[in-house]
Amino acid sequence: MKYIYLAHSEMSLRCLEGLIKKSFIPSLVVISVSKGLNQQFKSEMNVICIENGIEFINICDKCEQGEIRILERTEDLIPLIRDYDFGLSVGFMKILPESVFNVPLNGMINLHCGKLPQYRGRAPISRAIMEGEKSVMITVHKIDKGVDSGDVLEEFEINLNENDDVNTIYEKCCEASGKVAIKAIRKLAKGNAHFRKQEPDLAPREKISDEERRIKWNMTARVAFNQIRAITFPYPGATVSYGGKEYIVLASEIVKENGNQEKQGGEILSIGERNVEVAMSDGSLLLKDIFKNGSLLKDYKKEFKEGRRFK
Repeated sequence: MKYIYLAHSEMSLRCLEGLIKKSFIPSLVVISVSKGLNQQFKSEMNVICIENGIEFINICDKCEQGEIRILERTEDLIPLIRDYDFGLSVGFMKILPESVFNVPLNGMINLHCGKLPQYRGRAPISRAIMEGEKSVMITVHKIDKGVDSGDVLEEFEINLNENDDVNTIYEKCCEASGKVAIKAIRKLAKGNAHFRKQEPDLAPREKISDEERRIKWNMTARVAFNQIRAITFPYPGATVSYGGKEYIVLASEIVKENGNQEKQGGEILSIGERNVEVAMSDGSLLLKDIFKNGSLLKDYKKEFKEGRRFK
């Protein structure tokens, strides 16, 4: 089958490599990278395309001179893909209008790292961790006019364990992406693709807000632990305040949960060399990898005092 591959992420690189390894090679790869942004990604994708004889296009209205092929608008793809069987999007950042995604014979499909319809929209891996899910779903769905609202073609479940954070789950999704995409492509090629309709009334999730980043001291230890690992670096991180100053917490460890806590939430119970034990509603949590003003704290005992509280 002749298909177009739309990409914009480390996962899209890894997925494409998996597709090529199994001889599911696209005829055209399209990215969207502006001047000065994501140049390494563009270079790596260009190398893959040259090595495998794939046509390569960058959709960009502000690009460096000398690029092999540039389109200014997504709509400029229309005359180029009229004889294509389908399109596959993996992390593509531009919104595809109906005039584009309906051009291929079988439309276009998208690989999304979230269970649908529950995790439509932004940061699906982070939100699944924050909400205490035991797994993350890679979903391949048809592209329509909504946000991740098209009919579902393929699903692949990835277990989420105690040691995982947003980065390890993203890595697992990268590893599995090529296999999941191939399963979907095979169904399209054999003509036995059965799509499951989604519930239409669930709104897509938005970007994780500053309010969602802030640790609330009436949380359980488990909820705060999930929050911290869901938005650790390269995400902005969970936030707390102490003594009128703002801090970012990138790691934690549950000390005690599901019990009674006599101390007030946020109270500092003990201070170690590289951690602070803090009371939560049902136990306590070790806060680790704490940053202030963009720098990692080195002297926790100097910075904090037992018995005082985070806000």
